[in-house]
Amino acid sequence: MTGSTKRWTNSPVAIFWVVTMLAFVLRLLHILAISDPAINPAFHEPVTDAGVHHRWAQGLLNGTWPLAEPYFRAPLYPYFLARLYAIFGPDNPLAVQVVHALVSALGAGLAALSALQLWSVRAAWCAGFIFATLWSSIYFAGELLATSLSVTLNLWLLWLILGSPSARRILLCGLVLGLSAITRPTVLVITPMILWHLWQLDALGRAPSGRMSRIPGWIWLGLGLALTIGPVTVRNIVHGGEPVLIAASGGVNFYIGNNEHADGRVAFLPGAPPAWQGEMSDAMALAAQETGQPMGALDTDRYFWRQGMQFWRNHPRQAWQLEARKIWLLLAANERSNNKNLAFWRDRSSLLRWPVWPGWA
Repeated sequence: MTGSTKRWTNSPVAIFWVVTMLAFVLRLLHILAISDPAINPAFHEPVTDAGVHHRWAQGLLNGTWPLAEPYFRAPLYPYFLARLYAIFGPDNPLAVQVVHALVSALGAGLAALSALQLWSVRAAWCAGFIFATLWSSIYFAGELLATSLSVTLNLWLLWLILGSPSARRILLCGLVLGLSAITRPTVLVITPMILWHLWQLDALGRAPSGRMSRIPGWIWLGLGLALTIGPVTVRNIVHGGEPVLIAASGGVNFYIGNNEHADGRVAFLPGAPPAWQGEMSDAMALAAQETGQPMGALDTDRYFWRQGMQFWRNHPRQAWQLEARKIWLLLAANERSNNKNLAFWRDRSSLLRWPVWPGWA
């Protein structure tokens, strides 16, 4: 290998763009294949969660969504989708999915850069190529789901955390963490680890220097979170009438996964109508029906949280068996989705049916 070639292969810019372009081409080929209505009618008529996002995004454009209640799901993805519809039109799903492919491909490049920060150039190329060719990532790039956006935001956050510390970078960490949280709030569980990392940098004498560094890192992180999560909380208070941080669905989701009918795989709220589409108002109506008194979003969420805890108290053996099944499903080699049978749809993709792509195992 010549010196110039070696410098090129060692360049973070080259690694990022080669991996990103490879990932984008693979995702684009998959999307073009499944855009054929004969193969995938759901591409033009989204179903399950994708259908909900499609309806909410259209509602944002025509003013019928969100309703005058706190968000039931984190709102960033429906707003992101609505912006794409405003640009390309809701009747142009191919253009919308091409943007999803680009967002997912950027995640591959960020995975490579993160591996470069952690280990070496060889690790960067390996991580980037594995992510670029990961069949589940390619598949989800063709769905109207928050998966690609959420994963790419998390990888962007990881790359920022691993880089040279500076006040601006820590502020950007907070902004990206906040964006990820209003896409999928569960990411906030890693906030204590980020704070510990900032404390470790300070203890090792690697804290940022300069005028902005006079303010502790945790304040910059908190400011970034406040700037992104704050508007969602304010909207929930002003228009929803209740102080909900991001979304009032934690207790409902806990009960969905912890009840006598749960199997660790299918996500369904016991007692809800079969056509339930994840609306907060439906959950509130069900809680009011079961308790005999009207409930707001927070009271509804707490009610279903208590129902899930009651299942653990009354049926501990069944609850632990259910937990063991969830762990087994998580660690098993096959991808499982509550939305679609992934194996079936993978077989319908002329690209993904090739048995060469890395998967969860």
